[in-house]
Amino acid sequence: MLQRFLNSFTNDCRYIVRDPILMASVLYPLITILFLRFAVPPVSELIFSKTGFRLELYYTIIAITLVSAIPAVFGFIFASLHLNNSELNRINIDQAVPANKKSFLYFRMIEAILLSIITVYLTGLITDPVPSEGWLRSLFVTFLLSVQSTFVLLFILSFSGSRAKAIFLTKLYGIFLITVPLGLLLHHPWNYAIFFSPLYWISWAWVAYTPSESLFYGAISIVISFGFIIWFYRHFTRKNNA
Repeated sequence: MLQRFLNSFTNDCRYIVRDPILMASVLYPLITILFLRFAVPPVSELIFSKTGFRLELYYTIIAITLVSAIPAVFGFIFASLHLNNSELNRINIDQAVPANKKSFLYFRMIEAILLSIITVYLTGLITDPVPSEGWLRSLFVTFLLSVQSTFVLLFILSFSGSRAKAIFLTKLYGIFLITVPLGLLLHHPWNYAIFFSPLYWISWAWVAYTPSESLFYGAISIVISFGFIIWFYRHFTRKNNA
């Protein structure tokens, strides 16, 4: 099983390198790091010198929003790979890789989550969105965010059959992403309108003052996320069995 997973991952990497859109998507975490580390400080100083507005006061919100988008990128990448049936057929020539479509799906869900865990944690470590958090909170939030890669992957596969639709649905996921800055900026009761988004609860789990609050918000995000994931998975399997 491990060898099959490694073969599948290797083949997926080869395809990503040959695809300009997917390769550009892979670079998103690096772009995020460079932007937050080297672009935000001078831009903040420039804005302050001209308007007196301190952009650095909103660094945490900007950083959390950008980091929260990383799992969506990996969800899009592996959903695109799964939609490429010709590539699946080519890989199936290798007997070390299972021909069962569900096996491909499970492998890509695992790949998306693992890559999200690595990149989200490293990006958070370098950019430090929430300076007051400890390593345990960082790992907890990394796990919560990484689950969203599966959310996006199954969301795309459930409602699209082409690259163009996959891109559109990834943009539509921006509705969930926009709840991060809105949820952190809006005051009660206006922020209750975006309770449907797991990213809203994850962002509060990230900045909550106490561990108990963080666990509570994280638990809500898990319930919402897995509710959507199960729904998308059932919709996807029904669509493919029809």
